[in-house]
Amino acid sequence: MRITFDKEANALYIKILEENIAYSKEITPNIIVDFSEDNKPVGIEILNPKNELNKEEISKLIEAVS
Repeated sequence: MRITFDKEANALYIKILEENIAYSKEITPNIIVDFSEDNKPVGIEILNPKNELNKEEISKLIEAVS
């Protein structure tokens, strides 16, 4: 798992698997989950993470897709 933060875009990305992204699903207006062709979660993008989630909620989100 790899976590990156883009300061300019104010976006946090959590890379779960090293697989190609087949499609994405918007969970909330600021949370997008990327999926592989076989429907495994590949990554999670969180826009405006400071406003969207606190650290505990991010940990719960990671656990939910692991």
